[in-house]
Amino acid sequence: MRVRYSRRDSNPQPRIDRTAGTPNRRRSILIRARLPELSARIYIKLWIYDRQNQALLDGPRWLTDFLPIGDGNVEGMVNLTVPYGGLDVQFEAIAVEVETDRESYKTAIERRIVPAAPPTLPLENSSRQR
Repeated sequence: MRVRYSRRDSNPQPRIDRTAGTPNRRRSILIRARLPELSARIYIKLWIYDRQNQALLDGPRWLTDFLPIGDGNVEGMVNLTVPYGGLDVQFEAIAVEVETDRESYKTAIERRIVPAAPPTLPLENSSRQR
Protein backbone atom coordinates (compact mmCIF):
# COMPACT_ATOMS: atom_id res chain seq x y z
CA MET A 1 0.00 0.00 0.00
CA ARG A 2 1.56 3.26 -1.13
CA VAL A 3 1.17 6.34 1.02
CA ARG A 4 0.00 9.52 -0.65
CA TYR A 5 2.80 12.09 -0.76
CA SER A 6 2.23 15.83 -0.76
CA ARG A 7 4.80 18.32 -2.01
CA ARG A 8 4.24 20.29 1.19
CA ASP A 9 5.33 17.34 3.31
CA SER A 10 9.01 16.93 4.06
CA ASN A 11 10.85 13.91 2.72
CA PRO A 12 10.91 10.99 5.14
CA GLN A 13 14.23 10.34 6.84
CA PRO A 14 15.74 7.02 5.83
CA ARG A 15 16.44 4.47 8.55
CA ILE A 16 19.82 2.84 8.14
CA ASP A 17 21.17 -0.27 9.81
CA ARG A 18 24.13 -2.54 9.27
CA THR A 19 24.54 -6.26 9.69
CA ALA A 20 25.50 -7.68 13.07
CA GLY A 21 29.13 -8.02 14.09
CA THR A 22 32.06 -5.67 14.42
CA PRO A 23 33.08 -4.07 11.15
CA ASN A 24 36.70 -4.62 10.09
CA ARG A 25 38.71 -2.51 7.73
CA ARG A 26 38.84 -3.69 4.13
CA ARG A 27 35.90 -5.98 4.79
CA SER A 28 32.52 -5.61 3.19
CA ILE A 29 29.66 -4.36 5.39
CA LEU A 30 26.02 -4.79 4.38
CA ILE A 31 24.06 -1.59 4.95
CA ARG A 32 20.25 -1.65 4.86
CA ALA A 33 18.22 1.50 4.29
CA ARG A 34 14.44 1.72 4.78
CA LEU A 35 11.81 4.21 3.70
CA PRO A 36 8.03 4.28 3.87
CA GLU A 37 6.48 3.08 0.61
CA LEU A 38 5.48 6.33 -1.11
CA SER A 39 3.90 7.28 -4.42
CA ALA A 40 6.82 9.64 -5.18
CA ARG A 41 10.17 8.38 -6.48
CA ILE A 42 12.62 8.80 -3.64
CA TYR A 43 16.19 7.52 -3.68
CA ILE A 44 18.69 7.26 -0.83
CA LYS A 45 22.14 8.84 -0.93
CA LEU A 46 24.59 7.03 1.38
CA TRP A 47 28.23 7.70 2.35
CA ILE A 48 30.90 6.92 4.98
CA TYR A 49 32.37 9.79 6.99
CA ASP A 50 35.58 9.56 9.06
CA ARG A 51 34.84 11.19 12.41
CA GLN A 52 38.50 11.54 13.45
CA ASN A 53 39.83 13.17 10.28
CA GLN A 54 36.53 14.83 9.39
CA ALA A 55 36.75 13.56 5.81
CA LEU A 56 34.64 11.59 3.40
CA LEU A 57 35.90 7.98 3.18
CA ASP A 58 33.55 6.47 0.62
CA GLY A 59 30.64 7.57 -1.49
CA PRO A 60 28.24 9.00 -2.04
CA ARG A 61 26.42 5.93 -3.28
CA TRP A 62 22.84 5.96 -4.55
CA LEU A 63 20.30 3.34 -3.54
CA THR A 64 17.70 3.24 -6.30
CA ASP A 65 16.31 -0.30 -6.11
CA PHE A 66 13.96 -1.05 -3.24
CA LEU A 67 11.98 -4.13 -2.30
CA PRO A 68 8.80 -4.10 -0.22
CA ILE A 69 9.38 -5.66 3.21
CA GLY A 70 5.82 -5.47 4.48
CA ASP A 71 4.55 -3.09 7.18
CA GLY A 72 4.35 -0.31 4.53
CA ASN A 73 8.12 0.05 4.10
CA VAL A 74 10.62 -0.59 1.32
CA GLU A 75 14.27 -1.54 1.79
CA GLY A 76 17.45 -1.14 -0.25
CA MET A 77 20.81 -2.75 0.48
CA VAL A 78 24.42 -2.01 -0.46
CA ASN A 79 27.78 -3.54 0.43
CA LEU A 80 30.32 -0.94 1.53
CA THR A 81 34.00 -1.41 2.30
CA VAL A 82 35.61 0.78 4.94
CA PRO A 83 38.98 1.88 3.51
CA TYR A 84 42.22 2.00 5.48
CA GLY A 85 42.50 4.97 7.77
CA GLY A 86 39.03 4.89 9.26
CA LEU A 87 38.82 3.89 12.93
CA ASP A 88 35.79 5.85 14.04
CA VAL A 89 33.29 6.17 11.19
CA GLN A 90 29.78 7.36 10.64
CA PHE A 91 27.40 5.92 8.03
CA GLU A 92 25.20 8.78 6.82
CA ALA A 93 22.18 8.89 4.51
CA ILE A 94 19.56 11.26 3.16
CA ALA A 95 16.42 10.65 1.09
CA VAL A 96 16.19 12.64 -2.15
CA GLU A 97 13.03 13.11 -4.19
CA VAL A 98 13.97 12.58 -7.83
CA GLU A 99 11.64 15.13 -9.48
CA THR A 100 12.37 18.12 -7.23
CA ASP A 101 15.77 17.23 -5.65
CA ARG A 102 14.29 17.91 -2.21
CA GLU A 103 16.34 16.31 0.55
CA SER A 104 15.39 14.88 3.92
CA TYR A 105 17.20 15.45 7.16
CA LYS A 106 20.35 13.38 7.52
CA THR A 107 20.37 10.06 9.36
CA ALA A 108 23.63 8.73 10.82
CA ILE A 109 24.90 5.72 12.75
CA GLU A 110 28.35 5.72 14.35
CA ARG A 111 30.60 2.67 14.47
CA ARG A 112 34.07 1.88 15.72
CA ILE A 113 36.17 -0.05 13.19
CA VAL A 114 38.47 -2.85 14.33
CA PRO A 115 41.84 -2.80 12.54
CA ALA A 116 42.37 -5.76 10.27
CA ALA A 117 44.73 -8.45 11.55
CA PRO A 118 48.28 -8.10 10.21
CA PRO A 119 49.32 -10.67 7.64
CA THR A 120 51.17 -13.69 8.95
CA LEU A 121 54.40 -14.65 7.26
CA PRO A 122 55.80 -18.14 7.42
CA LEU A 123 59.07 -18.41 9.28
CA GLU A 124 61.82 -19.65 7.01
CA ASN A 125 63.45 -22.84 8.17
CA SER A 126 62.46 -22.29 11.77
CA SER A 127 63.42 -25.88 12.58
CA ARG A 128 67.03 -25.41 11.45
CA GLN A 129 69.47 -24.35 14.10
CA ARG A 130 72.30 -21.95 13.49
